[in-house]
Amino acid sequence: INRSTLAELSQGQHAAAAFHTDLAADYRLLYARGGQVLRDFDPVDYIDNGALQERLSQEAGIGFGSLSSVYPTARSLLLIQRLTGLRLRAADFHLGAFSLGVVMRRR
Repeated sequence: INRSTLAELSQGQHAAAAFHTDLAADYRLLYARGGQVLRDFDPVDYIDNGALQERLSQEAGIGFGSLSSVYPTARSLLLIQRLTGLRLRAADFHLGAFSLGVVMRRR
């Protein structure tokens, strides 16, 4: 998913995506609300993708970017849960050979 698609999905609501590709060890988390992408970053390095963005208060205490930051996808999903209020279950996910992705919306 890209920034423009997520922004479109977030019109009048929240939208978030977290994914990982094993091929390039690429991690990414995106969050948008009301048509605006508010966060787009790599949860391993905790580096913004593109324009410098203000970190959200919901990110506090998750441990993005620290040397002890294991399971970046799980940490990303915790942030998505905090941002959207949705409760996640294992049945909500599809584990593929090379990626894990999630997009959630709340009206």
